[in-house]
Amino acid sequence: MHCLLLSAQSVTLSGSVKSTDGEPVIGANVFLKDTYDGASTDSEGKFSFTTDATGAQVLGISCIGYENYEQPVTLTSGAFPVHIQLKSAATELDAVVITAGAFEASDERKAVVMRPLDIVTTAGALADIAGALNTLPGTQIVGEDGKIFVRGGAAHETRTFIDGLSVQNPYSSTVPGIPARGRFSPLLFKGITFSTGGYSAEYGQALSSALLLETQDIAPKTVTGISLMTLGLGASHTQNMGKASLAVSGDYINMAPYSHLVPQNIEWVKPFQGLGGQLVFRYKTSETGMLKIHASGNSNGFTMQYPDADQVNQRVELSLNNDNYYANASWKEIIGEKWTLYTGAALAQNTDDLSSGFGVVSRETTGQSKITLKYSGTDFSVKFGGEYWRNRFDERY
Repeated sequence: MHCLLLSAQSVTLSGSVKSTDGEPVIGANVFLKDTYDGASTDSEGKFSFTTDATGAQVLGISCIGYENYEQPVTLTSGAFPVHIQLKSAATELDAVVITAGAFEASDERKAVVMRPLDIVTTAGALADIAGALNTLPGTQIVGEDGKIFVRGGAAHETRTFIDGLSVQNPYSSTVPGIPARGRFSPLLFKGITFSTGGYSAEYGQALSSALLLETQDIAPKTVTGISLMTLGLGASHTQNMGKASLAVSGDYINMAPYSHLVPQNIEWVKPFQGLGGQLVFRYKTSETGMLKIHASGNSNGFTMQYPDADQVNQRVELSLNNDNYYANASWKEIIGEKWTLYTGAALAQNTDDLSSGFGVVSRETTGQSKITLKYSGTDFSVKFGGEYWRNRFDERY
């Protein structure tokens, strides 16, 4: 591009804009910053415009698909050559939205992203995350298990992550013939990403697939709710504190009234009863930083008549009581323009007390800590970090 000064009163800038390959850039905007003077390049990449500005100015060039360019110039008498080449910029297109329950084919460009409302409104899912995901291609419904099976893999090969941290026991404890449900409400999350194909090495604990759950940010307002159901009741309160929010909720479920009113093919001695609660805290540490803390716990159990393993025509009393506690904390911060720091820790404990003639008590305790640093450049991005796991399993008869 060549800039030519024609007079002291007005200056005509003309020249051409090319790419690094030497091809003309068509439709580029060429302008003087903080003025209304400028023009667009034609089919040959050439431009020309007149300005009354003089002295030190900044010549700017912008075009879709190329990096923005700025060049300081001094508009005085005389002529000087300026050779400009625009560098191509890597562009990521928006995710494609498929209208079939509103999930995106897009970690997200290789997976299916579902919104909480999609989970709640999926027919037959009963507001259960696993139930809704089992309607997607690549998953299989295995009997009355209620868990996620992907491409012939076992349920434990599909790992669940909340805010980047693994959940060791994402399903309620159960026995064969009784379907399990997910422990977490879909309304806790703003994004549910499910991969039935490839996924990042960050989630190497998964074999068949990875289920990534991202929790909500700061609650927009203060609200209190009470829910009365035929099977139980619940209460919740969310407090907005400006840069922070705190939500506390609890619920109680008793299936006894339902099992007495509706005929069952299961001979219940003590129908399912459950008591649970959770705490969610969010704090905005800076304009780009967010601290998230989530803690939940529940205790439930049931007793039923179950076929005897030794005598098929006989039944024995089988009871299962479960206590599960899970907590995680994560912090994410954008450092500079291209770096993102993430750190988090999670602790979980699950206890199953199974009794049928004799008792078996199994307890699993899991701890995880993790830190990652991500660089997002114009042409590439890279993420690196480390994590530490601690797992203990006890089983007593």
